[in-house]
Amino acid sequence: MSEHNHSIQISLQSAGEGLSIFGPQDTFLKLIEAEIPAKIDSREAEITIRGNDHDVQVLQQLFDVLLQLVRKGYILTERDVLYAIDLAKDFRADQLLDLYKGEITTTFRGKPIRVKTIGQKHYVTTIKKRDIVFGIGPAGTGKTYLAVVLAVAALKEGSVKKIVLTRQPLRQGKALASYLEICKRRLILICGHYTMPFMMLWVQIKQPSPWRED
Repeated sequence: MSEHNHSIQISLQSAGEGLSIFGPQDTFLKLIEAEIPAKIDSREAEITIRGNDHDVQVLQQLFDVLLQLVRKGYILTERDVLYAIDLAKDFRADQLLDLYKGEITTTFRGKPIRVKTIGQKHYVTTIKKRDIVFGIGPAGTGKTYLAVVLAVAALKEGSVKKIVLTRQPLRQGKALASYLEICKRRLILICGHYTMPFMMLWVQIKQPSPWRED
């Protein structure tokens, strides 16, 4: 039986759509081809996919979802494409469309802040519903960032009157100074013109209680 026993064509509305979903210098296309063993050709305003039935169906859903995002004005990133590939392998790529329907809030420059994964969406939804939420996961998955974003959004909306920052016990010195500087940079990045109230709070927590060892 031929390895390429099935093929489909996906129509594009413009050459720009192909550039958006394939990425600069076909960066996204190379990621897709490395993960899914099917042949992908693009000519003018059409994408042709050849391969076994399963791989073709996976790629069809993947490109359909990516095209919908592009047509709604979303600018794809390498991270978006990799996550979409993982979801498409289980035929769940369409769940990405729900992630980008709304936004949590905007940065002080007006850039929308959205969840990036299904796990983040569940995390944000839970925080909005519950008074206390424990976020557990690897570093760099957005736990602290999203919690701060939601806190700032609540402050802007008037749902809360102030935000209280807490920290783990740290000795005075480089460790404490480094921690406070990280907090300061994160708040400035997210809050922009809301920096002043947080800067006042930062000054208050800069004078910690004496370190005790029991």
